[in-house]
Amino acid sequence: MIKIFINYVKSKTDISKEEKSLLNKTIKKHALVVGKLLGIPYLTITVYPDPLKVIPETGDGGYTITDEWICIYVDPKNKKFSFKDIAEKNLPGAIFHEMNHVARFRSVGYGDTLLEAIVSEGIASVFEKEQWKTIVPPWTKFDEKEIANLLKIIRKRDKKKDKGYIHAEWFFGRGGKLPRWMGYKVGTYIVELVRKNFPEISWQKLTKMKAGEVIKKSGIKI
Repeated sequence: MIKIFINYVKSKTDISKEEKSLLNKTIKKHALVVGKLLGIPYLTITVYPDPLKVIPETGDGGYTITDEWICIYVDPKNKKFSFKDIAEKNLPGAIFHEMNHVARFRSVGYGDTLLEAIVSEGIASVFEKEQWKTIVPPWTKFDEKEIANLLKIIRKRDKKKDKGYIHAEWFFGRGGKLPRWMGYKVGTYIVELVRKNFPEISWQKLTKMKAGEVIKKSGIKI
């Protein structure tokens, strides 16, 4: 069984004992599920209450630091969501997403090129979307017209810059040159094609699959 260690960052936006208890319950419940699904033996989770680090659309967020450590962000004073909704409805998705990264870090790694990052985020996003159906992440929503436009953009990129790509631009739209969530949506599209065409591939196997093989199995040329 997975061993989970949870700690909290002391910050100016602190949280109460009751809120910590709710977070502990949610985190442990879902981390145990992912640990079993993906074969993760132990994990340290740091909770950082900081409104400036959360995703505005959800009131929470996450970041995978190493193959044994993730950070979860929450906004206790969020005006859009109650803390209970953030903890019980939104946060589980972040746990599934970031722990999928942990499992990938422990095998082939996240990757340091644009396409590797797109695949890693796609795998984590589809895993999150399939395993936690309460909330559909905004970075996994698109229609055929949108994804066609995104693929046109990525195909026209300067491939010589793939190694030194700027993550915030390709995935969050920082700077305004690229659409918000672009890297996530393209990755989600690729991985969903693989899931559709190869349903026999387990999540453990897909999470450890190299980016090039995932793209090849999707049939998408990028």
